[in-house]
Amino acid sequence: MSLKFKLIIPVTLLMLIIGVAVYFISSSALYNVIEVLVDQRVNSKLHDVDMNIERISHKALVASALVAALPQVRDAYATVAAGDEEGARKQLAAFMKSIKTDVEKVTGIKKFRVHFHLPPAKSFLRIWNGTGGDDLSSFRDTVLRINRDGKPLLGIEIGRGGFVLRGLSPVFDAAGKQVGSVETLMPMAQVVNKSKTREEEEFAVLMHKSQLNVAKRFAKTTPKSIGEFLLTSATKGMPVEDIAPDSLKESMRGDLNFPFDDHHLTYHPIKDFSGKVVGVLVYRVDLNVVSSIRSSLVWKLGGPILLLMLVSMVIYWLVTKRVVGRIKSIADGIGGITGGNLTERLEIPARSDELDDISRGFNAMVDSLADILRGVSLQTDSVSAAVRQLNEVRGVLSEDAGGIRQQARDTMESVKRQSEGISRMESAAQSASSSMQQINEQANALANAMGDVAHEAADVSGNVNTVAAATEQMSANVASVRQNLEQISGSITQVDSAVGSMGQSLSEIDQQTQSAREESRQADELTKSAQNAIKELASATQEIDKVVDDQRHR
Repeated sequence: MSLKFKLIIPVTLLMLIIGVAVYFISSSALYNVIEVLVDQRVNSKLHDVDMNIERISHKALVASALVAALPQVRDAYATVAAGDEEGARKQLAAFMKSIKTDVEKVTGIKKFRVHFHLPPAKSFLRIWNGTGGDDLSSFRDTVLRINRDGKPLLGIEIGRGGFVLRGLSPVFDAAGKQVGSVETLMPMAQVVNKSKTREEEEFAVLMHKSQLNVAKRFAKTTPKSIGEFLLTSATKGMPVEDIAPDSLKESMRGDLNFPFDDHHLTYHPIKDFSGKVVGVLVYRVDLNVVSSIRSSLVWKLGGPILLLMLVSMVIYWLVTKRVVGRIKSIADGIGGITGGNLTERLEIPARSDELDDISRGFNAMVDSLADILRGVSLQTDSVSAAVRQLNEVRGVLSEDAGGIRQQARDTMESVKRQSEGISRMESAAQSASSSMQQINEQANALANAMGDVAHEAADVSGNVNTVAAATEQMSANVASVRQNLEQISGSITQVDSAVGSMGQSLSEIDQQTQSAREESRQADELTKSAQNAIKELASATQEIDKVVDDQRHR
C-alpha cells in the first residue's frame, strides 16, 4: 500500500467516526432540546388551562357583580323582604329575560345563565328556566359560604349538570345589608375551547364518580365510564381509548406526563374553588409535526456536516498529494546517492519547510560520509598492505612449520636411537654385572685356591702335581677375570659413545628450537601490526555509523 493511502485511509476513517459521532451527539442533543421544549409547551398549556379557569370564573364574578348592582335586582330582593317571594321572582325573571337575550346576542354565549339566591342557601331565580324556591344547602357550599361570610367567590363547583365555573357576588340592599347572592355560571367546555389553540391539541375532562351524588342530572345522560371516572366532555379528535384508568387515579395526586413516539399525554388534576380535586383534565398533543420538524433539523444538521467532511477530505487529499510528491522526490534523490554516486545532492527550494530540513540534513550527512569514506579508503589500503604482509608471513610460517615438523621427526628418530642405545647400555650393564658376579665368584675361588696353596705350601706335604694343577687352575681363573674386565671396558666404551651421540642430538634440537622461537617472534610482530590496522579500520567504521546515526536523528 502506498504512503498516500496509508495517510488518507486512517484520516478518512477518523473523520467518518467523528462525523457520525457529531451527528448522533447533535441528534441526541436536538432530541433532548425538543423534549424539553415539548415539556415546556405542555407545562405552559396546563398553566393556560388553570389561568383560563380563573379568567372565566373572574368574568363570571364580574358579570355577577354587575347584575347584583342593578336597581331592579335590589327592588326584587326588597319585594322578597316584604313577603312576596313569588311576585318578586316573576318581576325579576321578566327583567332578566331581556338582559339574557342582549348578552347572548352581543357575546355569542349560547346560554347565559344567572342564578339568584336567598340566604342561607335557597334558590331565588334561575333566569334560563324561571325556576326557584328549592333548597341548595345539601350540595351548594359556595352559596352557604357567601351568605355566611359576605365575600365574593369564584372557581369550579359541581352542580346537578356536572362541572360549572361560577362567580358569586353578594347582593346588598340600599342600606348596605346583604340580602342574598347572585352567581353567573360558565360551562367547563368554554375552558376547553379557549385552551385549544392548535389543531394537534386535544382535551378531555373527566369527573370522579364520587361526585355523582351531586351531579344527578349528569348521571342520567349515561356518560362514558373510564375506571373510577366519567367523561364529561372532550374535543372531537381526542382518542378516548388512549386514556389509562390507573393514570387517572394516580393523577389525582399530581401531574403525570407520558411521552410517546407520535404524541404526548398529560394528566392534570382539576380542583374546585376550595382546592379539592374533583376530576382530571387530559391533554394530548400530537408530535407528528414536531417529529417532522425534528427530522428536518437533523437532515439540515447532517447535510452541512457531510459537506464539511467532503470538503475537508478534498483539501486533505490535495495536501497529502503534495507532501507525498515531495517525499517521492526526496526518495528518488536518496536512491541516486544510494547507488554510489556521492556527488549528487538533494535540491532545496527557496521556501523551505520540515521536509527541506530533512533534505538539508541528508546532504550534510552525505558530505560527512564522503569525507569518512575517503579516510576509510586510506585505512583500507593500509589494511590491505598489512594483509599482504600477513599472507607473506603465513607462507614463511608454513615453510618454517614444515622444516620444524621435519626437524621434530628427525629429533624423534634421534631420541628413538638414543632410547635404543640406552637399552643396549642397560643390556651391557646387565652383562657387566653378570661378569662382575663371575669375577667375584672366580676371585673367591682364587682366594680359596690360594688358601689351599698356602695350606699345602706350609705343610709342604703336598705333591708337585697337586701344586701344578692348582697353579693351572688359578691361571685359568685369572684369564677369565681379564676377559670379563675387557668385556666391561667395551660396554663402558659403548655407553660413552651413545651418550656423546645423544648430546649431539640434543644440541641440534636446541638450535632448531631457538630458530623456531625467532620465527615465532617475527610472526607475533606482524600479527600485532595487522591487529593495529584492523583496529584503525574498526574505528573508521564506528565514525561512519556515528555520522549516519546523527543524520538519522536529524
